[in-house]
Amino acid sequence: MISFRIVMVLSVLWFAVSCKNGPEYQVESLYGKWEVEKAEKNGRETSYLRGGYFQFDDDGSMTMNITGEDEMGTYTLHQGKINFRGEKEFSIEMLVDDTLKMSYKAASDADFMFYLTKTAHEK
Repeated sequence: MISFRIVMVLSVLWFAVSCKNGPEYQVESLYGKWEVEKAEKNGRETSYLRGGYFQFDDDGSMTMNITGEDEMGTYTLHQGKINFRGEKEFSIEMLVDDTLKMSYKAASDADFMFYLTKTAHEK
């Protein structure tokens, strides 16, 4: 009985620790152009980022225009985090089919949440 409890406690601890790394997504599910449908800054909706987009290509390159100008560079995806040029890190909160929700913490301590939809011709 005691060994069963130990096994159960260790199982629960292992599960809790393994969940902290975040889910692993397939990079292929990102390929294509994602348009910002809605964005929030510090929990409040902002229209500033409307019309923005993220473009993920299969060669590891990415283009985004959330600052008003196109930014191009390389990206990596690891444990639910998109690292752009080693400068910006976006966390995938949800990725299902053509719907993507990402968070980003700017250097100015502003927290952003992006709600994106993959464009129809990119699905």
